[in-house]
Amino acid sequence: MHSIKSHQSNNKKTLEKKYDRFIKLYLEFNDYLREHHGFYLDSRLGYCLIQEVLKKNEKELMQHIGGKGHWFKKIYDTMDFKHEEVAKSYIPAAENHRQKNEEVKKRTVRNGQNQEIMTKTLVVNLAAYWEVHLRKEVSVAYGYDDPSDYKNDIWGYIVALRNSILHNQGRVDKKLFLRAKKVRKVFKLKEQIKFNEEFAYDIFQKADGFLWKLHKESLPKSWAKLRISKSIIDESRSERARKKKYKV
Repeated sequence: MHSIKSHQSNNKKTLEKKYDRFIKLYLEFNDYLREHHGFYLDSRLGYCLIQEVLKKNEKELMQHIGGKGHWFKKIYDTMDFKHEEVAKSYIPAAENHRQKNEEVKKRTVRNGQNQEIMTKTLVVNLAAYWEVHLRKEVSVAYGYDDPSDYKNDIWGYIVALRNSILHNQGRVDKKLFLRAKKVRKVFKLKEQIKFNEEFAYDIFQKADGFLWKLHKESLPKSWAKLRISKSIIDESRSERARKKKYKV
């Protein structure tokens, strides 16, 4: 067992760092994060497919009845959207849901209402996972007696975001403003946060950063100062290439 001195606690207690626990936490958090990332991308893809279905149905109906122009679009927008017909399968909850094509269009459009709800849900779930489980386990791995002694800017930011969502209608409160000045430097006090896909991407990047931290902490001290690997650099270049390909 190796000893380290805490840089996050005011007391001078020598902490016993438990490398084996960091390995376990890295694997656990990796699974949790991948599940949420997969759910997010599956949902995002689903919204794109719904948009394609709406466009296809509108075009086919227009060709069938010979309609065109603004008046036809208004008629199509007032027609019911039926999830079971699109899915071609029984969906138990579909019976109680009645919405028009126009409402579904607005909800599933890029950075629409569904994107906002999904991003808020991601933040709330991550904050709960941190407070209920991960913070306690990480503090034990570092050797703290009290989990509140371990502090992390990324998680402090995510928790403050969660509080703004649940208690301030998604607006920046004073606590989040002070936190964000240190972490992102983009918010204004009382600003309405835009929970769009770029915001979700930023949250995933921050969570991945902490995942990488857990991985590094599981390594012996002599290995701790690792350089960024070529694969991470390539990944960054790939992100720019994908944005260019899809004209983002």
